[in-house]
Amino acid sequence: MDRFAPAAGPLSFAQVEGAPVPAAGQLWFAGGASFIGRALVLRHQATQQEVAVPVRYRLTVDVGAELGIYRQRLSVGFAAPISIWQAGDRLRITGTNMQDAQGVSEPLGSTGIGDLRFRAKALLTPVDRKAGLALVLEFTAPGGGQRDFIATSSFTVNPRLIGSFRHRFLALGGQLGVRFASQRALYQDLLHNQLEWGAALAGKLPVRRIGLALVAEAAGQLNMVSESPVQGTELRGIVRLGFLRSAIDLGGSAGFGELAPAFRGFVVVRGHLPDPKATSCPAEALTF
Repeated sequence: MDRFAPAAGPLSFAQVEGAPVPAAGQLWFAGGASFIGRALVLRHQATQQEVAVPVRYRLTVDVGAELGIYRQRLSVGFAAPISIWQAGDRLRITGTNMQDAQGVSEPLGSTGIGDLRFRAKALLTPVDRKAGLALVLEFTAPGGGQRDFIATSSFTVNPRLIGSFRHRFLALGGQLGVRFASQRALYQDLLHNQLEWGAALAGKLPVRRIGLALVAEAAGQLNMVSESPVQGTELRGIVRLGFLRSAIDLGGSAGFGELAPAFRGFVVVRGHLPDPKATSCPAEALTF
């Protein structure tokens, strides 16, 4: 239900990432907590009146890493989202209750593991260019939270093309991909393959000794099968503080559409463990 996944690796914004790939043997990490509100709301098709809020609030922890395996050309990664707590009415008041063996309506489960993410990334353009293109192929597998809207009910495949540009104190990033998933029905809507996109702009502020940057990001998804448009768009603002070999993001967002939460607050810690030959300054790399 929630596709927000903090990107790990060089030139990462929030969910949007840049084209650069970690050096061989270099491990980048990203982990944080996200609190979302009104993540899934059902409305009457004719009147648009609110019928149910299956997931009203959720607190999720997401941890992931990216490892360079061939020069600065190829990397692999893994990440997992974990729902720490959530609240909502599930679908009880709609008459489509999920029941246990005794016929008792089950409440919404508060914890669970979401979609486990496995990926590979390849840089398509020359290394160390200001502008770059990369290709990411991501696979997800449900981690057990399918019954409580925490994980997708099946495997998904998500190829996407990534482009970025960095020059001095400015950085731009964009990505476009398709998520191939099995068909799921939610009342009159059919959820299937989805178009996913993202765009980000970051600017480094002239602060000495530490890195400080402001990031603006937009990300969304559009269902490609349903007769009626089912989509979600999220607009995010982030303040990034870089120090030593890590950086901290503090951000918030507003969402629009069926596939986006109404609001989000998040904190993300990111950084890298260098290989013995690494000479780059992480504060500079993480804050552009």
